Amino acid sequence: MPKSHKLDDVFVRSLKPPPTGNRLYRCASFPGFAVRITAAGCISFVHCYCVDGRERRATIGQYPTWSVRAARDAAAKQRRQVDAGEDPLAQKAARRKQPTLAQLYEAYLAHHVTPTRTPRGALDERSMWEMYILPILGRDTKIQDLDASDMERLLSETKAKAATNSSRRPRGSWGSFGAGNSRARAVAVSLRTAINAAPRWKMERPVVNPVSLVRLPPLNQRESPLSLAQAEAVIEALKARPESTAAACLLFLLATGARVGETRQAERSEFQRLQDGSWLWQKPSHHTKQRKVHRIPLCEQAAEVLEAQLLRHPGSRYVFPGRVLGTHVKELKSTWTRVRAEAGAPDCRVHDLRHSFASALASRKVPLNIVGDLLGHTSIKTTQRYAHYDMSAKSTALNELPWGKRGSE
Repeated sequence: MPKSHKLDDVFVRSLKPPPTGNRLYRCASFPGFAVRITAAGCISFVHCYCVDGRERRATIGQYPTWSVRAARDAAAKQRRQVDAGEDPLAQKAARRKQPTLAQLYEAYLAHHVTPTRTPRGALDERSMWEMYILPILGRDTKIQDLDASDMERLLSETKAKAATNSSRRPRGSWGSFGAGNSRARAVAVSLRTAINAAPRWKMERPVVNPVSLVRLPPLNQRESPLSLAQAEAVIEALKARPESTAAACLLFLLATGARVGETRQAERSEFQRLQDGSWLWQKPSHHTKQRKVHRIPLCEQAAEVLEAQLLRHPGSRYVFPGRVLGTHVKELKSTWTRVRAEAGAPDCRVHDLRHSFASALASRKVPLNIVGDLLGHTSIKTTQRYAHYDMSAKSTALNELPWGKRGSE
């Protein structure tokens, strides 16, 4: 039977390295607790225990970083785990295999973001992780260790940082109201989606998603659709710039309700003239947000813009070419800033042209499923936000109220 020793600081300091390998000195008063010294003179504390009839040795730490008392306390804690039927070494190995946030990000980017998002959407996802999630929570943080306090910190710091970045933009131009709240919510949703999908990539996730433990900031759906008078003024101001590709692009946006990215990247080959003289726009899946081919007819206003652009740029691949040969138009901000000022719509953003298109159709009793199909929505719930523009059904219902008519008693 191996000889036991009284392990204290005096004994540990007196240890001499063996000629080769290592030597183990067991504690007489605490079975399983021992100190090990190698031929190189490295001294470490270990805890020896048995699991299923097999002895295992768990290294606690090196001396003198670990004192004898601290190492003994750690060994006692491990002993309690063993008595409860646990295996400290197995738990340690399992923890090493737990994914970190950096590993989760790589899998999320490769298997979810890149295949399903548009290039602009993928860029936004990378921005959220690399600017907020990883720096705030830590790249090496285990996702199993995340809790509600971490999520509160993520939301708080993201909101502050995003609000600061937004405040540097010119007021009323491209800074959005509540940018801090909106960004914080988007960051939390991205992290929640990644954690929920972790098992698909053979990663262990927490039993409860930590993002679900906190209340997310309210969704900011700021909309400033154009009134009929403003829309007419915008159209007049845009048509007053016949040589401007940006103005043509903006007018096309208002006439189709398309997304900015879809319109700027629109190519000649996507448009087909039908036998009746009308035009059909077939958006390729790699341009649409829903990642599916989207076909819509063009109204007369949009067809007029398209035909004019095709005549003006006969050799261009893009309907709205950029200043550099072989590129599409990129700059719309300066033109739109001047146009909306002339039209008396200072709070209207470029994306609000899409809202203006949808709200105008909804207010004229066009069924929401048709509006959603024209917009490229995959869910009717997304289009439901425009239902409040059609007040006819509500007005009819109120007229049925017995005392709701004039002169009723």
